Amino acid sequence: MKLYLADITHRGEMRALIGGGYYTGYETVYSEPHNKPNRPVYRGGAEREYENVFSRRARYQERSCSNHWGGWKDLCVLESFFYARKNQYFEELYSREVDLLLDSGAFTFMNNATGAIDWDGYIEEYAAFINSHGIAKFFELDIDSIVGIKEVERLRAKLESKTGRRCIPVWHVSRGLDYFKRLVRDYDYIAIGGYVTKEIERAAYEKAFPFLIKTAHDNGCKIHGLGYTNLEGLKKYKFDSVDSTAWISGNRFGAVYKFDPKEGTMKKWNKPSGMRVKNMETAFNNFFEWVKFQQYLKLRR
Repeated sequence: MKLYLADITHRGEMRALIGGGYYTGYETVYSEPHNKPNRPVYRGGAEREYENVFSRRARYQERSCSNHWGGWKDLCVLESFFYARKNQYFEELYSREVDLLLDSGAFTFMNNATGAIDWDGYIEEYAAFINSHGIAKFFELDIDSIVGIKEVERLRAKLESKTGRRCIPVWHVSRGLDYFKRLVRDYDYIAIGGYVTKEIERAAYEKAFPFLIKTAHDNGCKIHGLGYTNLEGLKKYKFDSVDSTAWISGNRFGAVYKFDPKEGTMKKWNKPSGMRVKNMETAFNNFFEWVKFQQYLKLRR
């Protein structure tokens, strides 16, 4: 299974790494607020495990990063076209030959649009970007809820005509089971959408996963779980790939991750009361720990 880490080039904290720079080393990812002096945390009892979570280095330059996680070519990344199209860091990342999935960014485009939305113009720009970069794996505009399935199909056909490549269709439950069966017969790679947006209850989605995945595989089709990183589910369901923004949640919600190779899963700690996370250090720590998990899942099956 491939785990694609999402939105790396959209994160300001990662730009020093992508751009080949370095950052000053750290001793802990937590500090006290209001500019009080930093102090070590987690020194005893049940919290002692924190002592080994973070590395202590004066500098963490790109070459040492590559040694730490196998290099850029070993990295699976999902990026949004909406952000990537005008992002110099995407250009630098893509030049390193990462394994890339490109999302259309259609909903972000729609939410940022003023006036009438020109979907045909957006498809033209999307296709030109795909062609200019030689991108092999990219999603359709799964905007069924906005324009209806017939318009989605028209835009999909136009995208494939402009690129000369098959896209990755995104099945939603509203399309029905017969439509799913048709997709897995016609395509060699599809995705399941709607899990994050809770189009149906998550328990109901997961109940359907074994049948959907088996049906895809029986037809020689790979299947991607959009936004699916339920840690127990990753062990249970045989997706070919999934993507996740969970590594970002450390900065957003004050969480620190560490890969546990014995259990084959991620451990998470929330920040202590009265403390805050250091954005750069937390982002780097969580990124590298999720990369370790990513490499583990690749080898697992």
